[in-house]
Amino acid sequence: MEGNSKEIDYLYQTYHDHLMETGLLRGFQPDDINDLISNLFLDLIERKIPLNEIKNPKAYLSVAFKNRLVDFTRSQEKQKIAGELPELMNFADDTDVSMLEKIQENNELVSAIKTAFEKLPKRAKYILYLKYYEGLTTEEIAVKTNF
Repeated sequence: MEGNSKEIDYLYQTYHDHLMETGLLRGFQPDDINDLISNLFLDLIERKIPLNEIKNPKAYLSVAFKNRLVDFTRSQEKQKIAGELPELMNFADDTDVSMLEKIQENNELVSAIKTAFEKLPKRAKYILYLKYYEGLTTEEIAVKTNF
């Protein structure tokens, strides 16, 4: 393990800047990149991968790191969606309640208007009918009703 640790330390020192540049060019934040690089090398230690069998360490580490970037992006997207889902659910609930309240208010308003309309004299009802149902102007209503 001691020999493997020295090899991993050498690979880390040699390819850290290259991996950092890879992450930066793809738009990742430096802190996230450093975490991903560290996790990559920790996995190499934990899995006890025989480093002497890796023919091209730069290519091996580059591909492994790019795969980690993809995984990281996917997990970020899942977290973002999971974070927005309850908010969207609350919005739907609030919207449903709000719509029901507006419908209730509209029903109450329609009922109040209907009650007030029924209390009007016949002549006033006829004028409102001409204005809002026939679409007549005030002058046309005056001519038609002789007011």
